Amino acid sequence: MSLIEGVYRHRLVEFASPLIDDPVQGGLALAAIETCHRIGEELAVEVDRLRPVLDDAGIEIDGVEPVSDRQNHTITFLVADADAGEAAVEALRPLDYEPWERWRAGALESFRRSGDQVTSGRTDGLTTVVRFRWRPRRHRGPAERALTPTAGDWHLVQLPTWAWWAYPAVRVGRLLAERLGLRPRHRASLGPFLSTPDSLLEPLFEHVGVTADDVVVDLGAGDGRVVAAAAARYGCRAMGVEHDPQLVEAARRRIATAGIEDRATVDLGDARDAELAGATVVIVFLPIDVVADLFDDLMARLAPGTRVLVHEQSRLPATLHPDSSTLIVGPDAVTVAHVWTVGRAPR
Repeated sequence: MSLIEGVYRHRLVEFASPLIDDPVQGGLALAAIETCHRIGEELAVEVDRLRPVLDDAGIEIDGVEPVSDRQNHTITFLVADADAGEAAVEALRPLDYEPWERWRAGALESFRRSGDQVTSGRTDGLTTVVRFRWRPRRHRGPAERALTPTAGDWHLVQLPTWAWWAYPAVRVGRLLAERLGLRPRHRASLGPFLSTPDSLLEPLFEHVGVTADDVVVDLGAGDGRVVAAAAARYGCRAMGVEHDPQLVEAARRRIATAGIEDRATVDLGDARDAELAGATVVIVFLPIDVVADLFDDLMARLAPGTRVLVHEQSRLPATLHPDSSTLIVGPDAVTVAHVWTVGRAPR
């Protein structure tokens, strides 16, 4: 099994350990193991930092999912119910953890009855995610999945509190409209903000071959770190599109602080409608199902020879066939980088 397969299965250390002595993959395997150990150690320290804050807020923690040898920066606390989860998210706000979703009225009531966790995140050099889960994950059959509301349904329509019970019907209607092509998937949101870790920026730029002559476009630019880093390190033009106004402001502050306003910009907008004329490198770090929905239209709008970089820890859908896929390992993060060249026949 390959190291990339280990990433997809979230068993990277297990897959890498037998390859340490391999003459080709040994160095990368050892680096991956060391990084996963380091992530686990950092998460354990963060758990110890957060527990007293939660205890002081009167939130009872029923357990913590293991954090050793992790390949992502995610902590999951087990709590009694939705009330405890919501209170825990609020308790972490002073530590710069921000909720990923905020529901109101009927959406909130529906979420309380069918949701299983709340999530918050804090971003500095990378994004650390903290989840508070009150229901065990279990397999749901097709019928149950089709009737259980999710974030897409709560985003779609704002029902009054008394009408919370109607969200299963909203879900059925939304899924039917998407299946018939009457409504694009992920229309309400392209997913929560996860930053590309700072330690991975240079390896990713090198992998896709960024030069001073390129025009780099980052779709879902977040706080602008990719745009700013590309422009500052290579002297190229770099542009980003981000739908969250607060993140756009953060990105513009980052660019101004770096003194690169002449060649770096981040605009408020939707990645699906981004201006791509002149782009020679497009970078995408979004949930992989969102990437799959965007991909065909994205490739059709780009000039031949444009390189597209997608990186994630999730397996690509079978419909996407990159020119290359490579494990990228930094000192505190790992990812799989996929590159396509527009106009090149798929493998």
